[in-house]
Amino acid sequence: MKEYINRLARGKFTYQRPELEVQDYTLTGSVTAGGQGMFTFRFTASQPAYGIVLSSHARVRIEKPQFGTTPAEIVYTVDAADLKEGMVIQGQFYIVSSAGEKSVSYEYTVEAQKVMTSMGAAGSMFHFANLVQTSPEEAAGFFLSPDFKRIFLKNDPVQTNIYDVVKGAKNGSEANVYAAMEEFLIAVRKKSPVGIDVFPQTKTFADFTESVKERITITRSGWGYTELTVETDVPFICPKITRITSENFTGNKYELEYVIDADKLHAGRNWGRMTICSFTQKYTVEIEVDCAGQENTHREKKQAVLALVQEYLKFRMKREDKRAWQDKSLQIIERMRGICDDDIFFKLAQAQILLVQNRSDEAGWLIDNVRDFLEENKDSHVELYCYYLYVSAMYYKDKSYTFAAVKVIRDYYENGYDTWRVLWVLFYLDAAEDANKSIKLLRIKDAYHNGCVSPVMYYEALQILNAQPELLRVLNDFELHILQFGCKYGIISTKLTLYVCEMIANGKVADMQYLRLLKALNDFFDKDEILTVLVTHMIRNELVGPEYAGLYEKGILRGLRITRLYEFYIESLDKKELKRLPQIVLRYFTYESSLSTKSKAYLYADILKNHSSSREIMNTYAPQIERFAYGQMKKGYIDPYLEVIYGWLFQNVGVNEETAPFLSRYLFTYRITVFNDKIESVLVKHKELRKGQRCTLVGRTAYVQMYTRDCILMFEDAGKQVHKGSIQYEIERVYDNPAYLKALDDYCSKDIYLLLNWFEQSLEQRKNDEEACAVCLALMADGNVNQITRNRLNSWQIQYYHEYYHGEDFGERYEKILKEELQIHDAALLIETCIAEGMYEDAFDLVCEYGFEEAAPAKLLRMARNMILLRPQEYNEKLLACCIHVFDEGKYDENVLAYLEQFYQAKSDKMMKVWRACAGFRVPCQTLAERILVERLFTGNLSGRIPEVFTYYRQQLPDAAVEMAYLAENAYRYFVKHETADEQVFTCIGGYLLENKKMPPVCGMAYLKYHTQFGQEQLGGTHMLLLQKLMDMLCAENIFFSFYEQYKGILSLPYNAADKTTVEYYAPENSKVQIFYRHDDKEEYQSEVLSCVAGGVYAKSFSLFYGESIQYYFLEDDGKKKKKTQDASLLCNNVTPKEPQGRFDYLNDMLVSMEMHDMATMKKLMQGYCVQDYVVEQMFQPF
Repeated sequence: MKEYINRLARGKFTYQRPELEVQDYTLTGSVTAGGQGMFTFRFTASQPAYGIVLSSHARVRIEKPQFGTTPAEIVYTVDAADLKEGMVIQGQFYIVSSAGEKSVSYEYTVEAQKVMTSMGAAGSMFHFANLVQTSPEEAAGFFLSPDFKRIFLKNDPVQTNIYDVVKGAKNGSEANVYAAMEEFLIAVRKKSPVGIDVFPQTKTFADFTESVKERITITRSGWGYTELTVETDVPFICPKITRITSENFTGNKYELEYVIDADKLHAGRNWGRMTICSFTQKYTVEIEVDCAGQENTHREKKQAVLALVQEYLKFRMKREDKRAWQDKSLQIIERMRGICDDDIFFKLAQAQILLVQNRSDEAGWLIDNVRDFLEENKDSHVELYCYYLYVSAMYYKDKSYTFAAVKVIRDYYENGYDTWRVLWVLFYLDAAEDANKSIKLLRIKDAYHNGCVSPVMYYEALQILNAQPELLRVLNDFELHILQFGCKYGIISTKLTLYVCEMIANGKVADMQYLRLLKALNDFFDKDEILTVLVTHMIRNELVGPEYAGLYEKGILRGLRITRLYEFYIESLDKKELKRLPQIVLRYFTYESSLSTKSKAYLYADILKNHSSSREIMNTYAPQIERFAYGQMKKGYIDPYLEVIYGWLFQNVGVNEETAPFLSRYLFTYRITVFNDKIESVLVKHKELRKGQRCTLVGRTAYVQMYTRDCILMFEDAGKQVHKGSIQYEIERVYDNPAYLKALDDYCSKDIYLLLNWFEQSLEQRKNDEEACAVCLALMADGNVNQITRNRLNSWQIQYYHEYYHGEDFGERYEKILKEELQIHDAALLIETCIAEGMYEDAFDLVCEYGFEEAAPAKLLRMARNMILLRPQEYNEKLLACCIHVFDEGKYDENVLAYLEQFYQAKSDKMMKVWRACAGFRVPCQTLAERILVERLFTGNLSGRIPEVFTYYRQQLPDAAVEMAYLAENAYRYFVKHETADEQVFTCIGGYLLENKKMPPVCGMAYLKYHTQFGQEQLGGTHMLLLQKLMDMLCAENIFFSFYEQYKGILSLPYNAADKTTVEYYAPENSKVQIFYRHDDKEEYQSEVLSCVAGGVYAKSFSLFYGESIQYYFLEDDGKKKKKTQDASLLCNNVTPKEPQGRFDYLNDMLVSMEMHDMATMKKLMQGYCVQDYVVEQMFQPF
């Protein structure tokens, strides 16, 4: 601009200014909250132009404000640091150029930060859920990104808390990210858990002959990550895969292939299960395979033999009579013979029953039927042959035959065929075997060790022991099996029972087999002798559990004196619910006992719940219970029975130094019951803290502490993966007594969890006092408080100091306030507080960091005033922006105006407002006036109150170049552009001309032309002399203008101008201008190239006498195109208003007199002409 002003001052003008071409629209867009956006806009001009672009908003910064030519592309940055979503940045760009001034409005909306995905821009949980559904791999990358919480969660404390827990668990790792995303979306309620359905759930294969491949259709409901396991309980079911994930599904269906392996099937029917499990669902597919063509006669035979044995034992045990035994046995045999008629065993068995029924003929026929086969194959069917000999002996009833049969059977038995079946036959044929019970028992025991488990032989052995208990010398497996058999069927004798008890009682150790035997004996006989031995050995083996409690209780109630009986009774009780304990038990535990902690808690809880009305019991137990409660509190233990004890203790002793630490946790304890056997731990994380807590489930229950709302609960399985929305659970507060909270302040004032709860309650109650402030500071100082919470606490603290604090030490407290990452509203409040406390530099530092958008203008004015006073004459961009802001809001004083006057650079009309305000406050504003004048001269806009500004500017110490440029530009516009000009312009020009100061020629021309409107009387002597001087100077240089004629009779026209009639043409100085003209008596036009006489004025003068005329037109060539004017004519009809002043006037006046036939005047003029001609001739003689 300075160069341009100097050009004007030297008389270099722009005839035709270019015009800015700027589209009339508002620049709009969006910028990410907390970030920046870079944008561009373009404009051009009709001709190359240069200048500067300014922005009205401090957050919109132009990279390079100056532009050297057009078209111009302006690059600018919109800064949304610390701004919130939804805020709007509005303002204007001011284009100040050699082509004029223009304003371009802009409006940028602050929006949430987003990322570009395959689905477009995404920046919310809605977008993320859709991305997980359509492109899980891409979503996984964003989920693991450190920016996920800021972009998608907007740092929401609840969702962020859930995210931290999920991402911090095993399924938050990259390998398990899909499961993590699933659990997270369910937890924040952006989707439902995936459900599965299986079809079919039963499958039957009939007439199965070879392996076959089948399918099960698994359908899932909804979308999301799916992981299923497939298991089978039989080898013949072979699934293709045992783990199914989302990738296996086509849409929402998956066909699970499995093979039924024929090689792994047995004959007949085969049953198996295939189990398909998700984390929360379980489906069992029942599969039945019937192998066709394979008769299962072997199994039928085994079942029939077993039935025959059972009927035989019932008969021997006298549980059914002989007739019933015979009839039922025959039914079984006849059925089997219908299936396999050639089976020898069933023929012999039928013959045996028939012989018992005295049906010898039928029996004899059956014996004869098998005789030949068995005689021929006796060595390969020894057991059947021996059985045949036994039945035959029954049939023949001959001692010699029986003796011979016994001999044969004994030979087999003693020569390697010592099976229990051969032994049983020998027992019932040889009377000698039955006579010696000891040998018989020994032979049965040998058979047992050889694999015999037949109840028939057990029965035989038991009969011996029942009759002769003394034969029981040891209690090994054989003896225990026999005794257990006897207990099972209730056929053991009392004598034998007592003998066994005595044997066990004499031993120091009894293993579990003995105890099972004793229990069976006790269940059958229910005798104290047995119970004593049983309970004694149970205690020795330290057996505890609900299954033993009944026996211990029975021993107590029967008065058995057994060491530690009462302790084991309490330890064994089912502690799922309190049982009213017998008085004898309570009396026993009057003094301290060796019970475990859990059992003591159970005992004391039972007393408090079921016996609290007994003064005697309570007086006795109260000290014990209190000591126990204190001990458990110190360890931090909680269970359902300790709940009862703690409730009693707090009711009786209240809050004291010992109870307070535990009570501070207990008041916020919740019982969590989880209904999923796969869960091992409950994870608890407060949204305010960095770290969470892990509580291991005991059974299905865990106790957790939750101090604030929206505390997150997650559930961890054995694989350390966490779950939320898919887990069913119940939650119940353990102890709720708000009255104790206030009392805890005296003991637990530094407990971080209590402080969190207290502060949350304070916010709800709108409590704003020094106590709340102290808690806030304590929380902020704790390292476990996360950044989101610290920011919330910091925000509360700022608001408190702004609205409620009236102390004197804010300066010290200010140091504890976090100044980083403030929200724009909090920053504004803190700025206002600092200003109110006189901390102007701190306030200004915050303004530099966060801006001043939401701060009160009145307070900003106070800050700006003091910062100006602290830094006089020092330019600061932020301070200037603040001063502009308060001025625009109508808040200013002398200091702000003085600062603006010194540094404000904007669109001229904006600066004009400041100038007027300065004038109102009588603030010197010469510098500002100069900037306004310079800008207006540069842009070519001299309208409005610019003359007023110039008047003020001239009264100071103006810059000579600026003043001259202003005068020259106005003179040029007046003279060349025919624009109006202020009177003071010509007053100033006249003053300078009188002082003989050098000015651009156009100033004198304009001054001369301007005064044509005044008469001789108005001009005065001094002006007349100056005007004559100017006229003479111009004419001396042969510069003639048409307005000279208006000075005839006022000034003395030089001789060379007296006969001139002039026409003017206005065009740019670099244009070629020609005039084409002809006289009335000529037919052809003459042409002449005209010179520019004054900044775009081209003139041609003609010497015409009265009545002569000229036809003419102009042709302008600017190098691009030619422009021809319309034809015009110039007629000389001027009459000298006064006395002629030269010979040319005499001649013209004579022509007028001739035309008017005024001969007298004509004669007089002729005489005057002759006199003047003679005088000139005499005076100007040649040398």
